[in-house]
Amino acid sequence: MKKHKANERIKVAAAHAALSLIIAIGISAIVFKVWFPREISEITGSTSLYWLVISMDVLCGPLLLLFIWNPEKSRRALLTDATIVAAIQLTALAYGVWTIHQIRPVYIVFEIDRLRMINATEVDSDDLRKAPDRWRKLPSLGPQLISTRTPKDSAEMLRSIDLSLAGKEPSVRPEMWEEYASAKERIRAASRTLPELLAVYPDMQTAITQLAEKFNVPYSSVIWLPLTSVRSMDWIALIDSRNMEPFTYLPGDGFIPRK
Repeated sequence: MKKHKANERIKVAAAHAALSLIIAIGISAIVFKVWFPREISEITGSTSLYWLVISMDVLCGPLLLLFIWNPEKSRRALLTDATIVAAIQLTALAYGVWTIHQIRPVYIVFEIDRLRMINATEVDSDDLRKAPDRWRKLPSLGPQLISTRTPKDSAEMLRSIDLSLAGKEPSVRPEMWEEYASAKERIRAASRTLPELLAVYPDMQTAITQLAEKFNVPYSSVIWLPLTSVRSMDWIALIDSRNMEPFTYLPGDGFIPRK
C-alpha cells in the first residue's frame, strides 16, 4: 500500500514536472527568439535572473507537489493542493517574464559614430508621451533599428550637450529619434573598414568570413561600427554596406583610433 502511494506521488510529480518544462520551453522560445535573439542575449547580459526563475519554477513546483501530495486526501483536497502549487509557480513565472520584458532591448540606435542598444528601462515614460506618435510605444517584438538626428539649431545643440553631460544621451531621448533609413549616408560615413579592424584583431578574419557566408553577405560588403549597451562597450556590429544594416555582432572593443 505504501509503495502504491509512493508510486502515485512520483507519477503526479513527474507529470507536473513535464508540464512545467513544456511551458518553460515555450516561454523561453519567445523570450530568446523575439526579445533577445541570437547574440543580443549575451550583449545585454540581462537574462540570468530569468534563468534563475525558470529553473526554480521547473524544479521547485514538482518537488513541492511531491512533498505535499497525499493519496489518502479527498480529490477536492488534492485539487486544492495542486492549484496552490500551480498558482505559486505561475506567479513566479509571471514575475520572471515581466522582469525580462521590462529590460528587453527595444532599439539599436545609430549615434554619431556607433550603434547603441537601449532597453525599455532606459527610456523615460514622460519623454515617450511627448514624442511623435510613432515613437510613443516601445516595440515588443524585438529591437528595431533607428537613428538619432542632428540638432535643429544651436539652442537645441546646447540643450542636448547639457543632457548628455547629465547622463542622458540622445539615443535614449525620443525627441532626437528618426528613421534609420534617413541616416544611412551618415552611417556609411561613420562606418569602418575590415582592414582597420583586422589590423588590431587579425584572429577575427576567419569568424568574419564564416559569418558573412552564414548571412549571405559578400565579404567585400562587410563594414562595421562599435556597438555599446548599458552593460558593455565591447562589441562590434558587422554591417552589410548594401543596405547599411547590421547583420550580426562580435565581442571586441570597436573604439579603434582612426589613422
